[in-house]
Amino acid sequence: MNFVHGRRIARQRTSGAVSGALLEAFPRLMATSDEQEPAYRDADFTGPIAATWKEASILHALVKRLKPKTVVEIGSASGWTAAHMRAAMPQDGHLICVDPFIETARGLVKEGSQAAANRLYENMERAGFPDGWGLHMQPSPYILDRVAEFLGKFEFVFVDGWHSDGQPARDVEGALAEAAEGCVFALHDMHMTDVADAGMLLANKGYHYHRFNTRHNLAIFVPNTWPENGPQKFPKWWLPFQRDVNTIMVQA
Repeated sequence: MNFVHGRRIARQRTSGAVSGALLEAFPRLMATSDEQEPAYRDADFTGPIAATWKEASILHALVKRLKPKTVVEIGSASGWTAAHMRAAMPQDGHLICVDPFIETARGLVKEGSQAAANRLYENMERAGFPDGWGLHMQPSPYILDRVAEFLGKFEFVFVDGWHSDGQPARDVEGALAEAAEGCVFALHDMHMTDVADAGMLLANKGYHYHRFNTRHNLAIFVPNTWPENGPQKFPKWWLPFQRDVNTIMVQA
């Protein structure tokens, strides 16, 4: 699909006030197909595929309900989901993107793309986020302890990096070591074996999970011990968040 057609599809199929506004801050973002809920990618870089607008909107709604001060995204690409999450964070919150930019359509390469990193910075600037976030181009999980030294313990983690070779589980293990009590996780592409294995790792540690009926099977994982809520399975923000999700899912 060429850029002109892919961009037209992206504009036609992207709904929701937040996603619609952010799309204009990402002028090279295009749809990858003509489906009703298309995935996106940056027209100038091969490899990473961004979340659909519904998945990005669910992340936005989740962060808005959680109000985390510290958010880590593993695998940011052009910043589509990062912008959605930063838009929902408290003013004094901080988002760290971890991405070495070594993923291409042919697999991983040794040297990261500074041009891809620059595109992330440009997109976030256009989206209205010149600060309140940062980028680490070193690979996960090896950089996560240094991120925690700067950021503090993680309150929300979105894992959407390399989906093969056991990497999702390593990302989760590294993030768990730096996670605050009550840290919530989100995993993208749960239909993929290695991502599902990472989800199983969280489940084996007592996390409850909910998998959404989105194109890439976004899932969130919630700890089963929330001191302020006693024995409840999900915390008090869960029902309002579920109503947010229902509103997102019924939109065309």
